[in-house]
Amino acid sequence: MAETGHAYGLTTDSGIEILVHIGIDTVSLNGKGFTTAVKMNQEVAKGDLLGTFDPKVIQDKGLDDTVMVIITNSKDYFRIESEPDETISSGSALIALQQQTETSKTPLATQ
Repeated sequence: MAETGHAYGLTTDSGIEILVHIGIDTVSLNGKGFTTAVKMNQEVAKGDLLGTFDPKVIQDKGLDDTVMVIITNSKDYFRIESEPDETISSGSALIALQQQTETSKTPLATQ
């Protein structure tokens, strides 16, 4: 978790490494508009609140308030797909992953 509350790094029990990054260049806000609900290295469960942010504070500074969810160890997965529903609520699925296997390591295209 960034001290400024703009980013959270998570590792699941199955080894998925997730970065949740709120906004672009929002570190420059030094935590203004962000509230954290967890502590560094705290164990969390599905549906737990990590923190909140005020998009107006971000937008008023001329920054982009896009929330990015990034799989930082994506090389370990054969397929990563976002779930089709754009409305996200607590506990809903965001991303579907298919773990890399020996048979899935075949190149998708060869030249």
